[in-house]
Amino acid sequence: MFGQYSIFEYEVEHPENPDEKEVTIRAEDCGCIPEEVIIAKELIEIN
Repeated sequence: MFGQYSIFEYEVEHPENPDEKEVTIRAEDCGCIPEEVIIAKELIEIN
C-alpha cells in the first residue's frame, strides 16, 4: 500500500524497546502522509 502513495518505510535498527519492531514512514516528497494510508490517529500527551 505504501508504494502506491510514494511512502517509504524504514525499520529502526535499535528500537527503544528491544523486544519490539519500530518502523518510521515518510512521504517521498517529505510532505504530509496521505489520509488514504492513515488508519487511526491518537493524541499522545507528554508529561
